[in-house]
Formats: sequence, C-alpha cells, structure tokens
Amino acid sequence: MNSYEWDLTQQAFKEVPDPTADAETSDVKEAISKSGYVLEISGDIDDGVSSSVQIYATEKPDKPRFYIDVMGQNTGIATFVASDVISLLETLKQLHPLLTLIGIDQFAGTQIAGRS
Repeated sequence: MNSYEWDLTQQAFKEVPDPTADAETSDVKEAISKSGYVLEISGDIDDGVSSSVQIYATEKPDKPRFYIDVMGQNTGIATFVASDVISLLETLKQLHPLLTLIGIDQFAGTQIAGRS
C-alpha cells in the first residue's frame, strides 16, 4: 500500500493513517474496494500511457469520505484523503500544479502513442 496518505488541515498537509490498511491485500485497487471506496472520477486514459488521478468515495462513517490516488506511469506518487466535498475541493486546489503536470504528461503520452 502507499505510505503517503495526506489530509489538508488548516492549509497544510498532515500525514494520516491509511484508510485502506485494514484490507489485508497488497493489491492497491483491491484494498481500496475492500475498504468500501467506489471509483467516482477517473483520470485514466484507456491506453495507460501516462500518469493519472482517481477519486474514490465511501459512505463508511469510520473512513474519510474521499480517497484521492495520484499515480505516476509506473508507481503511486501519493494518496490524499478528504472528509467532505469542501475539503476535497480545497485539496484539489492545492494539488493544481501536480494535476496540471499530470495533464501535460497525459497529452504527451497520447501524442507519442499516436505517432507510433
């Protein structure tokens, strides 16, 4: 599992316990699912040529409402959590530079794949 779970608290990211740690599996997507999270927004490109962001949500009261998984081409970069929609929006605002970089990577990846 990722060792980087972060929560935006008072305009600063604080490390928090992994809400998927109790899933008892080493497969990240399976752990997310077993922990009660459902994929709500996916930034994946079908051909898998680049980095992406996925946003999962859960209704479980003992878990953060949102789980934001930031992936590089070959590995997880970081995972963020948010307790409600306002916290999700603030987290995404703070991640804007990283999300922009991921968008550039996705565009470049699709352009390279299209030329092959």
